[in-house]
Amino acid sequence: MKIYRIFFECRSLGEVNVVVYVILAEAVISGALRAVAELKIGIVGVCAAAHGALMGVELVALLLTYAPRFAPEVYGVRAGLVYLRRMKQIAAAEYHKVQQRHDGEHVERKAGGEDIYKEERGVDVGEPLYLDRDDEEQQYILANKIFDEMIDFAKYAFNKSHAAAYAVVSYQTAWLKYYYPVEFMAALMTSMIDNPPKVAEYIYSCRQMGIEILPPDINEGVGNFSVQDGKIRYGLAAIKSIGRPVIESIVRERNERGKFKTLKDFIERLSGKEVNKRTIESFIKSGAFDGLGGTRKQFMIIYVQIVDQVNQERKYSMAGQLSLFDMVDDDQKAEFDIPLPKVGEYEKETRLAFEKEVLGVYLTGHPMEEYEEKWRKSISKTTLDFQLDKETGAAKVHDGAKEIIGGIIATLAIKYTKTNKTMAILTLEDLLGTVEVVVFPRDYEKYKEYLQEENKVFICGRVSEEDDAPSKLICESVVPFSQTRKELWLQYADKDTFLAQEQMLYDLIGNSDGRDEVVIYCKKERVVKRLGRNRNVQVETGLLSRLMNYLGDSCVKVIEKNIENI
Repeated sequence: MKIYRIFFECRSLGEVNVVVYVILAEAVISGALRAVAELKIGIVGVCAAAHGALMGVELVALLLTYAPRFAPEVYGVRAGLVYLRRMKQIAAAEYHKVQQRHDGEHVERKAGGEDIYKEERGVDVGEPLYLDRDDEEQQYILANKIFDEMIDFAKYAFNKSHAAAYAVVSYQTAWLKYYYPVEFMAALMTSMIDNPPKVAEYIYSCRQMGIEILPPDINEGVGNFSVQDGKIRYGLAAIKSIGRPVIESIVRERNERGKFKTLKDFIERLSGKEVNKRTIESFIKSGAFDGLGGTRKQFMIIYVQIVDQVNQERKYSMAGQLSLFDMVDDDQKAEFDIPLPKVGEYEKETRLAFEKEVLGVYLTGHPMEEYEEKWRKSISKTTLDFQLDKETGAAKVHDGAKEIIGGIIATLAIKYTKTNKTMAILTLEDLLGTVEVVVFPRDYEKYKEYLQEENKVFICGRVSEEDDAPSKLICESVVPFSQTRKELWLQYADKDTFLAQEQMLYDLIGNSDGRDEVVIYCKKERVVKRLGRNRNVQVETGLLSRLMNYLGDSCVKVIEKNIENI
């Protein structure tokens, strides 16, 4: 077991108490950092042990030679090693003499340099460490050499320290993500709970990993993202306008008096404890009340009435007045509760819009989900590629590059130039985030019929890099999702079968007029025949149903074509 480098720190001025940190050869392979022992040895022993470690001597031999009073205490993984901190502790005092008693003798040493970085800046850091004990001259020479090596080490310690620290953290996080993916992703989203775009990115990653994201729940959730039955429960603190004190009150009330049974039960128990109408509305829109026996649409209609009713009852109670409810028992009180209106639930688009409003992300679905395959095949970059990377400070796209993106037009702002021509600045949103697109007057006039909010479009253009801001796309052309091309593949057993049934096929597709090409495949001969443009169809559910009844489900296939010459 070879040791690459060993560091230590003094813990006392009496008998020297030293902690030795070791980076093993395995660290190069696995990134695992291990701290192995606590030593009680003299200064000379420390220097000699450190020098031996630098030279690759085995640790056991060093401890036997230089640490007769060694008391081993094996530690677990230590991720906090930073080389510079250890080195600066050694070279802490500039030209400062310290009298230190060890083994009944005085040992004088001089540490040069208040900051180990001074060597890099060309500043004289003073004399190296000297220990004046003639009877152990070889150890003192060795100690001097160690101190000189420490000074040289300062020239590259910064990069090396960060490399080691990142290696350790990378290993630990990779291990956690592999063995505890649900817990890892929950913690990751909690760390970005105030950054909705990053949360949206992680939610998408979770879906690709097969991890289900549960909506916030007033009876199950807590402030942070949490793990529940192998799934991730959305954190209540991620709901806009919901502060930590509100969540703490809810959790405390829930723990003390049990779960909330109905919307009125929640309002009665928490109204006046940092919970107001705006808070309740945010909970409804986020889906946190879905388990209270009603739909979001029903709750949105009656929650104001319930709050007013509860406040009125509380007002009578404080004034010492009797109300109608005080004269009936609990069973009869239920008859006076405001009933839920029979209005059903909101449409999916409305529910998703509410989630986007109060959570900053689409949670229970996404308007782009059903178009994901088409979107993936047609784009060259995602909106995420236009965002600044925290490590590099730059986006993945490059200035002037021609790229294709696709998504929903989330916002659209009409602008006018100095010559009174119309242009537009829009926000395009895909499954991962948003990007700003600039449409100049010439292209706006050409594609303005497609540039409406909520429209799903592909946009081709040139990247425009921004200083310290996400890149933009300068629009050159627009294609709606509905106008992308498809190929309808129909399989026949052999060429003779196709020829015998050719006219019947033409009758089936004759009433469908569109831009999608029909392709015939004869399995036995492995022949492909593309029908002429006059046979193009509009691929839709009715046509596919007729063809599947005629040829069989396995013989009909629709292929999305990439956008060409957009």
